[in-house]
Amino acid sequence: MDATAPPLIESARALFIEYAMSIAHLASGSLDQQRFTHELANLPGYYAPPRGIILIAAHIPGPPHPFACAALRPLDAVDRNAPPTVAEVKRMYVRPGHRGRGIGASLLSILTYHARTAGYSTLKLNTSAEMTQAIKLYRAAGFTPCDRYNQDPDPTTLYFERSLT
Repeated sequence: MDATAPPLIESARALFIEYAMSIAHLASGSLDQQRFTHELANLPGYYAPPRGIILIAAHIPGPPHPFACAALRPLDAVDRNAPPTVAEVKRMYVRPGHRGRGIGASLLSILTYHARTAGYSTLKLNTSAEMTQAIKLYRAAGFTPCDRYNQDPDPTTLYFERSLT
C-alpha cells in the first residue's frame, strides 16, 4: 500500500528507523551524508507522489501491522545534475521474520511499475557489499553494476541501475 498518505506516514517512519538501525554497523556515515534525520522529519518529502512513492507491506484485515517498506524518489531532487528521467530506489527493508517469501521482490516490482508510469527511464540504487541477499534480488530484477552516482562516503558501496525502456 502507498504509505505517503498521512495515516500511514508514521508506519513508514517506524520502518525507515528500523531499517536504519539494522544497517547502522554498515552505513551510519552514509545515512548521515543522506541527511536521514531530516528525511524522517519531513516525510513524505522527496518520496511524495507523483514522482515518488513509499510502499509498505502490512498484515490486514484490521489495523495494518507493517513488516516491510520500499521507496522511490526522483534522483534530481537530491542531485541537481541528475536527469529528471532517473529515479532512485531507497529504504528497501523486510523484517527478518518475513524474509525469503518474495516480499522484497514484490515491492521492487511495484516500485518499477510506478517508475515506468511516472515517466522514468532508469532506476538506480546502492547497497553494501555485505548485503548479499539484496544484491541477488537486485540482479534478479535486472539491475546491473553502474558507476558511482552519489557522494556516499563508504568506498565499498556498490551501485546498480536498470533501464526501464
